[in-house]
Amino acid sequence: SPVRGVYPYEYTDGWDKLDEPSLPPKEEFYSTLKEEGIKDVHYEHAIVAL
Repeated sequence: SPVRGVYPYEYTDGWDKLDEPSLPPKEEFYSTLKEEGIKDVHYEHAIVAL
């Protein structure tokens, strides 16, 4: 399956988070709404795409 875009919505709770120079840790991509985190392949793709 194609890799979709990922975004840490719940982690991004202020403008200062948008200025961070790197991705937050994988566990920050956990969604309480979906009750799941992102797959390793999606996180690894986000690192490469950054």
